[in-house]
Amino acid sequence: MPAISQPPPVIKGRLPFDEVDEYVDSCSAVWNQEFLQMDRAADEGSCHFVTDGHALVYSERYPATVAMRGSVGTGLVAFCLSDARGRSGRWQGMEHPPNALVWADDRLELNLLFPSSTGNLVSVLSAESFHHTFEQLSGGTSDHMFRDQQPFLQVNPMLRGWLESAWRRLIVSPPPTGQLAMSVVEPLVEAMGGGLRASQLEKRHAFRLFRRAVDCCEDSGWQLSSPGELSILLGVSLRTLQLAFHAACGTTPGRYLKMLRLNHARHLLARLRPGDTSVQAVAIECGFMEFGRFSGEYRRLFGELPSETLYQHWSPPRERLPQLS
Repeated sequence: MPAISQPPPVIKGRLPFDEVDEYVDSCSAVWNQEFLQMDRAADEGSCHFVTDGHALVYSERYPATVAMRGSVGTGLVAFCLSDARGRSGRWQGMEHPPNALVWADDRLELNLLFPSSTGNLVSVLSAESFHHTFEQLSGGTSDHMFRDQQPFLQVNPMLRGWLESAWRRLIVSPPPTGQLAMSVVEPLVEAMGGGLRASQLEKRHAFRLFRRAVDCCEDSGWQLSSPGELSILLGVSLRTLQLAFHAACGTTPGRYLKMLRLNHARHLLARLRPGDTSVQAVAIECGFMEFGRFSGEYRRLFGELPSETLYQHWSPPRERLPQLS
């Protein structure tokens, strides 16, 4: 019997470096590039990363001024959010637009100049995976994004910082293996905006879609936590799903799904005996893998820790009204 292949594990790490050449060697698996160190390094450079074998997200800081020339590896696409110092450098001989991120695939050669202490946040995944996921979530083609072979993509100025925070969280608390690519693309789609207006989504259709979404979450055993996953399962764009939830209950699908799972967790904790379960077991059953964050969100919603619910709220079944014949 052939061995069953296991998905690659989620790997987190840090790459410190004193010399730019060291870092070039470390990046050779995903970049074909040459670096020129333009001045003396002021301190140590660093790169914090996470990968699940399908996507890579990393935060880098350069200890010296660096001129870079090259492209991302064959079959890959990369996106970069640069800090204020990085945006003050030169990008293809141009200034960096204020509300933009930079993209590159293996067809586009980048020529960049990063001032010393520049910080970049970079996401890399296969071009095929990116285009497929982007088109599923947006409901449209991604070809328009790259038609001019320019390195800049405009994002909603109100959402650029939120996109950066979403990607940074992936490095600290990565999703399970196989879900990193979705977690990269989903906030990118939101930050770039959708073409569908609220007036185009008829209210009755919006409420039907909302009910289907809630049923789908319950049928999944409370493991669906990403609006992107949900929109793909329902066969609609992420923007359509967002408008449906806003029309039906005035909130986002991400917040509503989290409230569903937190309420289900409270239901279990209040009805099970402490000897029959644990807070960790309930958190996992309800799709929460980060127990510290689960406890914090639970306390903000219900005013107590999940352990307090488990140990203080349990009581024998209550008396009920009799059934009617």
